[in-house]
Amino acid sequence: MCFTSKTHKIKKRINRVYPSPIPDYKDIHKEKYICGYCNKICNNKEIKIYCDGCEKFYHCNIAGVCIGSDCTYKLPNGKTHSSRYCIDCVNKNTIDNGKCLCKKCDKK
Repeated sequence: MCFTSKTHKIKKRINRVYPSPIPDYKDIHKEKYICGYCNKICNNKEIKIYCDGCEKFYHCNIAGVCIGSDCTYKLPNGKTHSSRYCIDCVNKNTIDNGKCLCKKCDKK
């Protein structure tokens, strides 16, 4: 019997990348969102704002549009867009008829 060292064959591993499936957007209008204040499940027609401070969707507890210069952007088509906030992300003394100052703009 021969006890010499045997050569072992090393198998090469092949890493394969499989593409992720393309999502189906036919039912996008049926998506449900949770209100950040009352935790009620709402559809996309009931949601009014996406708060730029806490990054949640809201259908109630809305402070309004920030009128500060840091939160107002000019779009390429010439219109201006202002960030929207919930009541928890603004100073409550600055809310006036759907217009407010966020905490970042209020410090300046």
